[in-house]
Amino acid sequence: MKKAFVYLLFCASTILSAQEKKIGTAYMVSNAHLDTQWDWTVQRTIYPYIYNTMVQNMWLLDNYPEFVCNFEGAVKYSWMKEYYPETFEKIKPYIASGRWHVSGSSWDATDVTIPSTESLFKNILLGQEFYKREFGLKSTDIFLPDCFSFGYTLPTVAAHCDLIGFSAMRVWKRNQPFYDDGRRAPFPFGLWQGIDGSQILAALEPGRAIAPTLPSGHPDGATLVPQGPGAPVGGAQSACPDRPADTGSPVGGAKSGVPLIESVTMGSRGSRARNPASWSS
Repeated sequence: MKKAFVYLLFCASTILSAQEKKIGTAYMVSNAHLDTQWDWTVQRTIYPYIYNTMVQNMWLLDNYPEFVCNFEGAVKYSWMKEYYPETFEKIKPYIASGRWHVSGSSWDATDVTIPSTESLFKNILLGQEFYKREFGLKSTDIFLPDCFSFGYTLPTVAAHCDLIGFSAMRVWKRNQPFYDDGRRAPFPFGLWQGIDGSQILAALEPGRAIAPTLPSGHPDGATLVPQGPGAPVGGAQSACPDRPADTGSPVGGAKSGVPLIESVTMGSRGSRARNPASWSS
C-alpha cells in the first residue's frame, strides 16, 4: 500500500511537472506589410495606404499600452516624411520607445537572387542611412515576407552589414517538397549558415499570410491578419480609424466617428496626392 501511494505521488508530480513545462509566454507583434507596388499603383501606395498604416497603428499604440508593431521599407518611411510630415513626426516617439519597430534594413524589399551582392549591399546601405538620419537607429534584420527566392549569399551579406535576423513566409509556397522526408524548407526557425560560415537567425515558416477570421462573437471582433493594420488586405478592423470607401481596398468602407484621409494635412505635394489618378509620374 505504501509503495502504491509513493508511486501515485510520483506519477502526479511527473504530470504536474510536464504541465508546468508547457507553460510559457507567447509574444505577438503586429506587422503591417505593404507592397510598394503590386496590384495597384505607387500613387495609391502613397495615398491612402501609407497614411492608413500610420494612423491605424498609432491609434492602436495609443489605445493599447502593450501593443507593438513592425513596418518595413525605408522608401515608405521616406514617403511618410515627404507627403505626411506632421504625422511622420508623431511616429518618431513610438520608434524611440521601441513600440514601433523599424524592421527590414533595406531601402525596399527586393529580389535577392538575380541582383549582384553589390546591389544588395547598396540597397541595405540606403535604408540604414535613412534610418540613422531620421530615427537615430539602424535596423537589425533582412525582412522579406513577400519575396519568393533567397540566394545563398544572404547570410554573408547580413554578416557584413551587422544584421542578425532574416524572415520570410514564401519558402513554404513551393508546390512540391524539397526534401525526401516531405519538408519544403530545412527548418521553420533556426540558424542559416552561408558558404563562408557566416550565420543568421532565420524564420522560414512563420505561418500563413492571412490568418482565419476570429469566430463570431469574439470579444475583439477583429480579423487577424499578420500584415496588420494599414495594409491593403486589412488588419484589426474592430475600432481602428478606417480607410475611406473609395480607396479600392478589399475590406473598404468608412465607419462613423473616425478620421478620414481627406482631412489629413499633406506635404508639399498634397494637391497631387489628393488626386493620384492625375499623376503623370
